[in-house]
Amino acid sequence: MFRSVQFEKPSPKPQDGREGMIEQTNAFLTWALTGDRDLPRIPRCKVSEGGFAVFLRHPRARTAFARWWSTTLGFDEPRQ
Repeated sequence: MFRSVQFEKPSPKPQDGREGMIEQTNAFLTWALTGDRDLPRIPRCKVSEGGFAVFLRHPRARTAFARWWSTTLGFDEPRQ
């Protein structure tokens, strides 16, 4: 289901954590915005204001979101 993507070659100079994070974020955004990737859009409004409405129409969406928040961030429930 998930695959590893190498966005670009590592920088030749040593980096601190912040520089590495900025470089990887920049590489990811360049990759994501280049070409037709058919990636889902991130809503600009809160769930309570209609954000993620397209996703929440699926019958098991709330369960999937709750599992994702719990697994990824260690939360019991999604924050709104």
